[in-house]
Amino acid sequence: RWSKLLLVVLAVVAVAGPVSAQTIGCANLDKSINDSIGTLLTTGKPGDTVLIPLQMKNDAYGTAFQLLIQFDTSKLTPVFIRDSVCDSIDAGTQLCVRYAVDSTYINNVVAGRFVVLDSNFDPLFGWIKDTITNFNINLFQQRRNVLACTFLPSLLRRDSLPPGNAVIFYVKFKVHPNLAHNTAVPFTYYEANICSDTGTPPVTVCYNGCWESQMSLVGNIQIYPSHLPTTFFRVDTSTVPTPTITLTATPTSGASGVTSTLDWTATNADSVVITASPPLTGVFPKKFTAQLGGSVSTGGLTSTTTFTATAYKGATKFATASATVTVGGSGPTVTFTPSIQSYTINQGETVSFQVKATGTTGQTVTLSAGTPPNNATFAPTNPVVGTTSVTGTFSFTPDFNQQGGFSISFTGSTSAGSTTQSVVISVNQLQKDRLFSTSAAKQKPVGGLRGTPGIKFPINMISSKTVYGVQFDMDYPVNFVSVDSFTVSNRIPDYVVYDNLGQTPGTVRVLTFGLQNDSVKTDVSSAILYAYMTLDSNAVPWTSYPINMRNGRESVNPDPNVGSLELQTDSGIVECDNPGDVNLDKFIDVADIVNIVSSIIGTFSLTPRQFATADLITDAAVNVFDLVADINLIYGRPITPAPGQPAPGPQATVGLAYGDMSSGSADLLTVRSELPQQVAGVQMDIAYDPSSVTLGIPHITRDDRNFVLQYKDFGNGKMRVLLYHPTGTSSELLQIGAADLVSIPITAKADIRAGDRTKLRITQALLATPTAASIAVSGVDQTLPSNFMLSQNYPNPFNPITTIEYSLGYFEDGSAVKHVNLEIYNVLGQLVKSLVDADRSPGSYREEWDATNLGGQRVSSGVYLYRLQVGNENQTKKMLLLK
Repeated sequence: RWSKLLLVVLAVVAVAGPVSAQTIGCANLDKSINDSIGTLLTTGKPGDTVLIPLQMKNDAYGTAFQLLIQFDTSKLTPVFIRDSVCDSIDAGTQLCVRYAVDSTYINNVVAGRFVVLDSNFDPLFGWIKDTITNFNINLFQQRRNVLACTFLPSLLRRDSLPPGNAVIFYVKFKVHPNLAHNTAVPFTYYEANICSDTGTPPVTVCYNGCWESQMSLVGNIQIYPSHLPTTFFRVDTSTVPTPTITLTATPTSGASGVTSTLDWTATNADSVVITASPPLTGVFPKKFTAQLGGSVSTGGLTSTTTFTATAYKGATKFATASATVTVGGSGPTVTFTPSIQSYTINQGETVSFQVKATGTTGQTVTLSAGTPPNNATFAPTNPVVGTTSVTGTFSFTPDFNQQGGFSISFTGSTSAGSTTQSVVISVNQLQKDRLFSTSAAKQKPVGGLRGTPGIKFPINMISSKTVYGVQFDMDYPVNFVSVDSFTVSNRIPDYVVYDNLGQTPGTVRVLTFGLQNDSVKTDVSSAILYAYMTLDSNAVPWTSYPINMRNGRESVNPDPNVGSLELQTDSGIVECDNPGDVNLDKFIDVADIVNIVSSIIGTFSLTPRQFATADLITDAAVNVFDLVADINLIYGRPITPAPGQPAPGPQATVGLAYGDMSSGSADLLTVRSELPQQVAGVQMDIAYDPSSVTLGIPHITRDDRNFVLQYKDFGNGKMRVLLYHPTGTSSELLQIGAADLVSIPITAKADIRAGDRTKLRITQALLATPTAASIAVSGVDQTLPSNFMLSQNYPNPFNPITTIEYSLGYFEDGSAVKHVNLEIYNVLGQLVKSLVDADRSPGSYREEWDATNLGGQRVSSGVYLYRLQVGNENQTKKMLLLK
């Protein structure tokens, strides 16, 4: 049973002057035009125990409420809950006579959308539906004629009331036995000014406002629901109310042996009987006495069965509802996007399409591709498994050894059966060898932001012959793209590349061949060369710039009597990205916000190209400042004109507030702050000693109730908390002054003292203004030397050698060494060189990179990333190679 200490969480009380009794009445409260409460008209006989239904209309998820109902105690008496042992036993049952009655808490039944599925399984009835965790009804401030129906937010379970307009609970009342026929008992909503006498001699002090029904919606928006017209309980000595009942089955279909769950809700009923047709001997019928709602398992069904639930009231009143579970039938539908089931392509071209399998709501659906041909993939997995509907992407790029027809079958299956459809792909053999680029539309285009150097444009070749040299011309839009250099791939590692870069801007002729009559090799990639390009600062975001290859020739024999052959050539593109378009889909929208958030809290990592578009304030990190900036872009608002520069003004302060704790005790840790400016976003790292403290689920506070909170506990003594406003509306941001940022339940594993920074401390606090500028913060502890530090390389820019220094502190887990990786990557996220892959003890280290790759060849000019990984943590920095 709920503790009586959990009384009122939604009181609205404002203090008036110390001696004045003047008040502002309840009529001055603004009532919601969208949300309402009221009891429904109910009838019953004198002496009956009746259930009075409470109807609530709400158009958003309700996270808490308190409804104050006033009634006539001379006509109705609430039925009080007995001792906890007898909570579920009716008042007239003699088994509970020996137990005390709790005259504060009222017997009630929740219904409809105010019911959740609990994890209790009963052998007879199947899954049992339990009530909302923190809902109770008690006498309001001990008044015998006012009920406080209170739903409290839960820190452990995220209970909420979904939107709707229906009965959500019933209150149990006893009708006085001497009432006359048609006696009406009104239900109203309690409103009264609260006054008290204080001092000597006593002075009457009244508080402005009143106690009023109210509720809190998602985002902690507090509203005052309007009241439906006053409704009544009416005494009726001559009639018996007609019951109502609903019945649903989940799932409604399946293969032989399927088990379904039947859920019913009844009103005005003495009993409910459920039957099956055809009969299920020994299982149904089942009778439930005075049970207004519940669940029962059908058991394994071997044929289509219709279930009927009948609600009985007295000897003459009843109502029925039915639900059918279909057994057998066909499997799910399988569709293709686009809806094409045959393709014709050339060798080296790519065909890609989506396949979708859809079953009945709630069914587990499996979608698989028959054995794909070489160079084909089915993603994200083969098979794809999900609920109701699943989608997979098929992609196929045939090489020069693959030609003719390929039939790929796709099968969708559920417990009800399976469906198979096929796609036929015809591959034409190339009459000429082909020079092309996979950086093409609908394939894998490369790109970057304006001014980005080192964009690696692949030049691919598919050949059915032995090739000893290649020549071609390449055209590019010189006003927007420059070609800086060419490098060879692993297919021609010993080739020399010759070009006339700079002589004819916009066009370059390229020749490559080996000095020892070396032939082109095979590799996992079809690329033979890479052109390194730079996007000009004049490039237009979200524009694809054509790179045209022409006049291709190949040498297929060192014999001087054998001439060259023509190469079929195709064009490619280089894309100019737009800052803020993290997923590169040419839109800046909610998906990019989700991408930045997932990067901050460590759910997904970004490629170097995505990282560049996400780093809006260009501080070599993706954090809350970039998040606020991207939100501003979506709403057309400016970001800070000086990226990375602190906002002018005094510092903010942050700190952790919690009390002394003994081992096994619990408390609520609050991150408190003093803010000199409005704040639109907060990113914090909280370090804790996992041997001393356990942290629970963080919660927003009243001060940031309009913010979105996301977090990740890395499980190694570090929790990251992210707070941001989804629209940046000024009035809903964190305002100047004191503000609680987040509350986190904590449990002590050992005795700890408040303020012990070896147990709990803030190691990072980033505060973003509405324009994405940073606010200087005090109260942040420097990270203890148990982590590592990666320094900026020097010199930078460099040619051809640079030095990278890093240091390792002591390790909190007590280990003497940690495994360390120091690696170099290009801007496409490809590994260029591994400098360190070994165990290291605490200390300072220095490594040099000579601008060579894994094969020992010199790499081209451009931006490179170096990443240090120590255990499960890593840090990345940029460097620039110039030649």
